Amino acid sequence: VRFSCVYYIYVVSYNSLIRVYGKQGNIDKVEEYLKEMKRGGMKLNVGAYNSLINLYGNPGKNDKLEE
Repeated sequence: VRFSCVYYIYVVSYNSLIRVYGKQGNIDKVEEYLKEMKRGGMKLNVGAYNSLINLYGNPGKNDKLEE
């Protein structure tokens, strides 16, 4: 049970960071946290996915939408 709680805190924290940096348009930081989450086996939540869509949906950045 303790591991699940700690894991949940990490997932929520990473998702929050992705949302914040996504709103700022900081692609480098967003991609850094995405890689860390992937390495840790964590999954994005709906808010983080929405942030990615908004960030990569901007003109000149839509090539990332397919990834």
